[in-house]
Formats: sequence, structure tokens, C-alpha cells
Amino acid sequence: MGGVTAPATIVICCRVPVGASGSTVAEWCRLGDQAQTPITWVAGAAELELVAEPLSRGSRSSGVALAVDADLLSSRQSLRRAINGGREIFGDLDSIVATGHAVVHHRDLLVEQGIRTLCVDRFDAVSRSNRRPAPYGWPCRSVVWGLWEVTSSQQPTAQGIGGLLPWMFGSRAAAGTLSVIAVDGTPGESSRTHRARLERALGWVQRRSATVQTARLSDIPELLIAAGRDRAGSVLKAA
Repeated sequence: MGGVTAPATIVICCRVPVGASGSTVAEWCRLGDQAQTPITWVAGAAELELVAEPLSRGSRSSGVALAVDADLLSSRQSLRRAINGGREIFGDLDSIVATGHAVVHHRDLLVEQGIRTLCVDRFDAVSRSNRRPAPYGWPCRSVVWGLWEVTSSQQPTAQGIGGLLPWMFGSRAAAGTLSVIAVDGTPGESSRTHRARLERALGWVQRRSATVQTARLSDIPELLIAAGRDRAGSVLKAA
């Protein structure tokens, strides 16, 4: 494997706007299909149904993560209920995105419920040490066996290419690294503005298709353990 450069791995997570229409979500799903780039759609309980139909009809390379806030993460009963509700719509739901700087509670429950990937905007302080090492350049940790936590990078709201180029990598992504791009909306933001950010993220990835590989949030555990597979390259050999 000497001399082989591992590609950067990019995961695009796009929040489904609260109150979005089914036609809007279907249109956004088509953007990912046209770009041939998987998107992880982050949706609350009310929006999961809107994602289900377009994904079942064609966006098979994309995935879904359940959005949970601080209140859900702090209550075992509410968290279990939310996951079970999501599973009624997506039977293979195994990823969660914590919203609003939420502190993560009940990691054992997440593992018990089959959640394998948890995306946060920052790691909270824990008393336990990291159970499994992640490769250099992969913002991941495993506090409990069976669950990988990963931090995301927020895409700025500035419009135009000037707002994108300084974001995260500048003009290139560092080889062998992982970046989770959070395409989130802001309160009162128009659907058009939110969509424009998604289009910029997709365009950024497409222009660098020779040096990056794309994945869903749910793919991260497999990528971390699949050293030597074609899709994962030799990711763990850098650890």
C-alpha cells in the first residue's frame, strides 16, 4: 500500500426543515440523486414521513438520521419512544443527530436500541476514556462499545462561493480525513436559502470527486472497522 493516498471522506448531513412540504423534500432528494452523492437527511419525528416516500422511490444511496434535542436525550423514556417511532418508518434507523448543543445522556440506551452512530456539534466531557481509537483526522470517539460519536462542521450561512471556500478545508480536503458537513437551517430562513447551502455543499464535493469519497452517517462505523476494503481504503492503518 506504500505510496497510495487515502481519499478524504465527506458526509453531508442536511436537516429537513421543520414544516417542510412533501414536494420540497422530494425536490431536495432529487438534488442528491442528480449529483450522485449520498445525503443523510436529518429529520425530527414530524418530518420523517416526508423523507420516507422519496427515499423509497429512488434515493437509495442516501440515508436518514433522527434529530433529537436536549429534552429527548435527557429522558430514557422519551428517547426510547422517539427511536421506536422512527423505526416504525425506517426499520434500519441506526443514526442520531443531537441538536442544539445537547449534552448526551443514556449512551447505554442508544446501544441497546441499535444506534451505532451519534453526531454532535462538540464532544461533551465524560469520565470514561475512549474505548476505541479513531484514525488521525477523524473526529470520532467511542465512549461505550457499539456506539461511535462524531462531530460535525457547520456550514456558514454566507451566500456565494466566498462563503464556502474558507469553510473547513479551503480549496481542498486533507487526504485520509473525515468531515461531516452539517447543512442546517436557521429560524425564519427561507427554503430557498437552505436549499442553496445544500447545492453549494454538493457542488464542492462534485468538483473534488477525484480526491474524496462520500458516505452516509450510518456508514461511519463500517468505515472505521473495514481496513483494507475498497470503500474504506486503509483508514484504520492510519490510527
